[in-house]
Amino acid sequence: MFKANQPNAYVPSKSVAIKPEVVSSVGQNEQIRISVPSFVGFIDPNQTYLKFNLTHNNVKGQLVPDPNAGGGHAIIRNILYRDGNNQATLEFNEDYNANVALLKHYTETPSTIHKRELFNGVQNSNGDSMNQKTLYYGAKADPTGGSSGTAPDGTVRPANSPTVMLPLNSGIWKQGNILPVSAMNGMRIVIDTEDIARSHRYLDTFGENEHKQEADGAVLLKTAKAVDDDKREGAGASCNLKITAENNPFEVGDRIYVCDAGTDGTNEELLGDVTGFSETAGDLVVSYEADRNRDVGLSIIHAVDSLVYYKMADRKVGRAVFKRTDTGANVKNGVVSAPTYTMSDIELIVQSVQPPANYVAGLLKASASEKGVALDIMTYELHRHNQANKLGLSQIQIPTLMKRAKSLFSQPLATSDAVARGFGHSSLVGVVDAVKNYEWVWGTNHYPSRLVPLERYSQNVNNRKENRNEALHTSELQKAIVNVNEPVRNLQQIAKHFCIARGLTKYGQIMDLSTQTLSLRVDYNAGATEDKLFNNYIYGLKRIVINKDGVRVEN
Repeated sequence: MFKANQPNAYVPSKSVAIKPEVVSSVGQNEQIRISVPSFVGFIDPNQTYLKFNLTHNNVKGQLVPDPNAGGGHAIIRNILYRDGNNQATLEFNEDYNANVALLKHYTETPSTIHKRELFNGVQNSNGDSMNQKTLYYGAKADPTGGSSGTAPDGTVRPANSPTVMLPLNSGIWKQGNILPVSAMNGMRIVIDTEDIARSHRYLDTFGENEHKQEADGAVLLKTAKAVDDDKREGAGASCNLKITAENNPFEVGDRIYVCDAGTDGTNEELLGDVTGFSETAGDLVVSYEADRNRDVGLSIIHAVDSLVYYKMADRKVGRAVFKRTDTGANVKNGVVSAPTYTMSDIELIVQSVQPPANYVAGLLKASASEKGVALDIMTYELHRHNQANKLGLSQIQIPTLMKRAKSLFSQPLATSDAVARGFGHSSLVGVVDAVKNYEWVWGTNHYPSRLVPLERYSQNVNNRKENRNEALHTSELQKAIVNVNEPVRNLQQIAKHFCIARGLTKYGQIMDLSTQTLSLRVDYNAGATEDKLFNNYIYGLKRIVINKDGVRVEN
């Protein structure tokens, strides 16, 4: 197969923008369909990427695509590639975003991290303060000019629409050969977008009730005066907090609560929905619309130093809210919408190349023959397994028939709503959860020849649990990554990006897994708390064959 980088040949090329079949904005849980026409001819896969603008709607706080899954990659659930005649599935990247998260951490350097921030829609920080302008959001309005007697600033944080350019993490685009789409009568691509609850997270959850974190390690979200005036009649309700505007974790539309000082939520009561902010005497004044009928107040007076906070579950959903003009009992005419995202101006940018005429003629002749032409791509199969028990030994059957396998990866994803769809956690990375050891079993053979210990990943020594490594597991992980042609650049913080891996071959060889049954045995200690879904990826080579009968794919 012709190589794009042949040193002795000039290869003319041009960039071609291909729009989706339906040119419109796309949101969560929708599809993008792209038809690459045959007249594009030949494509250099190394210079192909998906381009779009990404905007967030109705978001409270700085909710961003999960950086652990490469920013913009996080909003893609599946990618399907078929030939132009819709005859053969060339490649299917199932759970694409979780697969990106599987290897991303181990292949990056400070330079690649910066590049992903520039091009891939990765936002790794909320800035120096919670109110700073970032990639996806503008700054909050400055409430410091307000006072207790001034109307609060109810400006909603504006959303930016950065341009994201994603080199798709698919075998089709990562192999080094020019892709002859003309010989395949074009190519069809279907992209499924991901639900926002799985694809997005908050980088900082200061102010969220499960943490009641301290600002700068010192100041809790404590009230500066008693909270007792939250009836919806009169001038409106507010509470004064012992923090400045720079440390304000709340957003207009947040539902806020109050409880006694401490961490157990004693005497918790719902206050209402935030309408704006001001600042007086160094205290942040949070104005809100009480979530109750006009003549109903709080059950008790909440003393100075009570805690005020939001709940992540409220930020995930839309709901009806009270407005000051509502007069009827339990009538809510206001609306807080659920967060969403929008992809707009979508294009697949491909580099169309013009190989030498003799090569084109030879390829077209070969593709019309019985033998045809072949293109090998490194790709994966996905086999999911729901763990039946949190504790003890789990036997995970992997019904693969791959004949040219290279590596095995198993990614245990938490399935509880708080983690899997909780905004406060990464939903796309594997969890340790008190794992004890593991082994792979193929037929009657055990790989490695002894159990691989994993308990160090759960040991919290001087609050450095995430930095502890298990030598044998790390060695197995490294060999598996190298085997799928990815560079190993980072082996730190494995516990925060956990997976179990095995390199099956050496020296470029392959392994036929279709002849015996494959399984993974994982043992968990008593400290395990999560139900898990194991994403089992079988990496290997598949061959795309183009001949007189059309296109077919061989394992």
